[in-house]
Amino acid sequence: EAAAAAALASSDYEDAAKHVTSALASVRAAGEAIDAPARSRVEAAHSRVLSAVRARLADALAAGALGPVCRFSRLVAILGEEAEARSTLAAFCHRQVDAAAEPTPSEQDQPVLSTVPMRMARLLRATAEAVAGVAAVLADQPADEALCGQL
Repeated sequence: EAAAAAALASSDYEDAAKHVTSALASVRAAGEAIDAPARSRVEAAHSRVLSAVRARLADALAAGALGPVCRFSRLVAILGEEAEARSTLAAFCHRQVDAAAEPTPSEQDQPVLSTVPMRMARLLRATAEAVAGVAAVLADQPADEALCGQL
């Protein structure tokens, strides 16, 4: 608990997640051998780390930053909320790819067919970046900002 709190205080979310998931696994494996107050402390530490990671994920989603969204989605999954992480990351990627297909303000006044190549290039780039980010999460690797980029 103390190690997770220290990691959280220094914004080392990966280390905090590692500590609380390890502690929680130990408590669950020990079953009745762990007293209720100790179990409650570990569960509370897990909840604090998960809450902090969710807050950073919300910030990354609001900023539209693929690298941090990948990073914090992966941490949400590590902390035991795989379905939440998967749906959040999928929805984010879908929104980014959809947005890439839309005409930019400068393309609004141009004939539709003349903007197709630029729109397709943006769409393909956004799709490739989303796939790279998701692949990094699935491989349980930190999402590389250089690889994922900013959509």
